[in-house]
Amino acid sequence: MSTNINNIVRPLGNLERFFQIVHDIDYYYNVGLTIRYKIPKNVSLPTSTSIPDEIKNKILRILYPTLEQTILKEPSLAVSFANLHTSKPLFVRLLEIDLNRIVRFVIVNDDHDIEQLLEEEHTTKFNVEDNSIPLWRIVVGIKRDFNIKKETTNWNLIISIIWHHAIGDGKSALVFYSSFNESLLENLNKNHSLQDSFNELKSNITLPQQSTIPFCKPLEKCVNIKFPFLFLVKEVFRDFVLPKFLKRKLLKGYWLGDIPTYSLSKNITKILLYSITVEEFKSLLSQSRQHNTTITSIFNISLLFSAYHHLILASNKDDNISKDAKKLAPFDTIKLDTCINLRPYSTPELPWTQSGIYVSDQFLIYKYPKPNNTSDNDKDSYPELDFWKMSREFREQLINRGISDSIEYLGITKLILNDRKKFENMLHKKIDGEIMGRENSVMISNIGKFPKILSNLEGNISDNEWTIDDMIFSQSSVNFSSGITISIISYEDKLTFSLAYQINTISHEKVVRFGEGIVKCLKFVAKNENVTLQDLI
Repeated sequence: MSTNINNIVRPLGNLERFFQIVHDIDYYYNVGLTIRYKIPKNVSLPTSTSIPDEIKNKILRILYPTLEQTILKEPSLAVSFANLHTSKPLFVRLLEIDLNRIVRFVIVNDDHDIEQLLEEEHTTKFNVEDNSIPLWRIVVGIKRDFNIKKETTNWNLIISIIWHHAIGDGKSALVFYSSFNESLLENLNKNHSLQDSFNELKSNITLPQQSTIPFCKPLEKCVNIKFPFLFLVKEVFRDFVLPKFLKRKLLKGYWLGDIPTYSLSKNITKILLYSITVEEFKSLLSQSRQHNTTITSIFNISLLFSAYHHLILASNKDDNISKDAKKLAPFDTIKLDTCINLRPYSTPELPWTQSGIYVSDQFLIYKYPKPNNTSDNDKDSYPELDFWKMSREFREQLINRGISDSIEYLGITKLILNDRKKFENMLHKKIDGEIMGRENSVMISNIGKFPKILSNLEGNISDNEWTIDDMIFSQSSVNFSSGITISIISYEDKLTFSLAYQINTISHEKVVRFGEGIVKCLKFVAKNENVTLQDLI
C-alpha cells in the first residue's frame, strides 16, 4: 500500500514510538486479551486434531462481520506504520483489510494449551514493514468435543486478540472487548441459526477513507509532560556514569531474577495462568471494604507475601543462580513497577472508552524486615507482617504519591527518541550496564473489572448466544524492565491473572511456586481474618 497524504493519520507520539522501537529490536512485543466463550450446541465442535472447514466457516460467518463493525468503531484497529526508518514514523489508515490474513484457528483443550498459544503469540513479532495489514491479529481456539464432557470448565471456544503496544495499553483491552462484544451480540441477533447460515463468506472489508471517530491523540498532547532536567541528570548519572561496583552496592539485596537479560540472545516469553473462584473473589471484595482497602492492594500484598518465600528465600538457598545475581545476595528487597492509568489526569479528562497508550510507571520498593528471632525452627524465623496494615499503607502510598514521578519518567522519552539509532544504542548500553539487565523485580499491570455487555436489541438470541466464561489479560515479557510481569483481569466476579517471564532468566519452578503462592495467599485471606508468612509454608 502506498503512503500518501490521503491516508496519513498522524506521526507517532513519543510513547508510541518507544514501543515501536523496542518491538523492532526484540525487547518487548505485544499485549493480548483472551475471551473464553461457551458457544451454543448448534455449532458442532471438532472431534479430531484438526478443525474442519465447515466448522471454521460457521464461526467466521459471525466473526468476520463482528470484526468489521468493531474496526469501524475503533480507528486504532485500522492503522499500520509507515516511514519507520525516518525521524518521523507515521500511522497510516488502511483502506482495506483482508481478515483471512490475520485470523487463524487452533485446537485448545485446557489452560496448558492456552498458555502455549499465548507464549507463541507473545514471542511473535508483527510484520511492521507490511503496511497492508493492521497492528493486531486474532486467534480462534476451539475445544475438541469429547473433552467437554470430561472437563468442568464451561468454555469451549476462545477469541484471542493480540495487538502492538503502540496502538493500545492494558486499559484499551476494555475498549476492544466492549466494541467487539457489542458487535458480536448484534450479529448473533441477525443470525439466529448458525447451522442454517449460508451467507457468503467475505474476508475482505473496505473501509472509508476517513473514520467518523477521531483517532487517539498522543499522550504528550493530553498530559502536561515537562522537561525533567534534574530527573534526567540523575538517571544519566546512575545509568552511564556510576561504576558498576557502586550500582551493585546500591542494589544489594534486590531480587532481580536469576540470570542477567543480556546473557540471552533471544527474548522468549513463558506464560503461566492462575485464577480464584467466584466465591473467593466475592469474599475478598467484602474483606477489602471491611478493612478499608482495595482488591489491587490485597493482590499486591499477597504478591509480597508469596515473593518472600518463593523469590527471596528460595533464591537465597539457590546455588544455581548466576554469579551476577549472587553478588546482590542475600536478598531482602522487592522493587515493584506498578502501571498507572493516566486517563484521569489528562486535560480534558479522557473517558475509559478511549483506546491508545495513556500509561506510565510508579515504582515501589519494599525491604522485608528481619525476623524477630533466629530460632532454628523455620516457623519461628519469619518476619511478623501485618497483612491488612500493609494493604492499607500500599493503597495510601499509591494515592499520596500522585503521578509527578510517573510524568517525569515519561518526559525522558521526549528527549531520547529524536534519533532512533542513538536511542537503540542508549537502550543497549543501559541494559548491559545494569547488574541484571533490568531494574525491577515484578511489574503489575492491573486493568480492573470488565462489565458484562447486555443486548439491547430486539429478538431472542438466547439459543444462539455466546456466553463469556472468563477473560485473560497477558503480554510479552519485558526483558529490559522486570523479572516477572503480572497481568490481572476480573469479569463477573471471576479473577484471573497471568505471569510472564523471559525463559531461562528465572527458574521455571520458582515462578510456578510464586504464582501458586499468590493464589494460596488470596484463598487464605478470603477465608480468614488475617494471614501470616507462616500460613503460606
